[in-house]
Amino acid sequence: AGWSAVAAPSGLLAPVEAQPEASRRLSRSYTLFEAMWRLGVLENCHGAEVHVHVLGADRREGQDEASLRATFEPLRQMLVPAGCVRLHVMLCGPNCEAVGVPLAGAGGASQDLDGALPVLTMEHSMKLYHDQQRAQPSRKPDVAVAFNAGIYGYDSWGQTVRAVTALAAPLVVTSYSFAESESDEEAMEALGLRWLWTPTTNPWRSLVPESRLSAGEVLYENAAYQCVAAAW
Repeated sequence: AGWSAVAAPSGLLAPVEAQPEASRRLSRSYTLFEAMWRLGVLENCHGAEVHVHVLGADRREGQDEASLRATFEPLRQMLVPAGCVRLHVMLCGPNCEAVGVPLAGAGGASQDLDGALPVLTMEHSMKLYHDQQRAQPSRKPDVAVAFNAGIYGYDSWGQTVRAVTALAAPLVVTSYSFAESESDEEAMEALGLRWLWTPTTNPWRSLVPESRLSAGEVLYENAAYQCVAAAW
């Protein structure tokens, strides 16, 4: 699997592989869909809701309701054949700039009103995930994801990882490179987790190189990913 196997999405004149900017726009939805397939989420969502928590969300997920919808609309469309009735995305993190999207626990969620199933609803919080869970506990997500998290670089991630895995939810962590993914793996080993899959090259990574390098290595959004859960 990978971009070479994907037909041109609506509005593109060439396959994604030939249009790197499209891969960056689509990478989050395709990565999430792949993770849901690997985790068996798709087998159980007919007639049901799918809940996704995005941890450490920032402006790359979207800065307002319109850009957030553009990020997660491809995932909504991919869930249509599975019979899902609602895709609910909660974005959480101090750098979350989801202007116009209701705050988590604020008594509602932004909703797609065109009537198509699954309906896409969203909410956001600018709190750290573990603080948000203490203030307003949410239901267990079907999958949680931390895009390009850099878990190895921030002590606060330890509390967040513990909070989401305590819900018995799987957590997908992506990284800008395979080396960074291994660093994230090493940082999480101290948390007593189990790996549903270890660092793996992501077939749905962005094809747009980042402007910065890491130890001379070219970086890409969602270049590698892994998935953890609470220990048995």
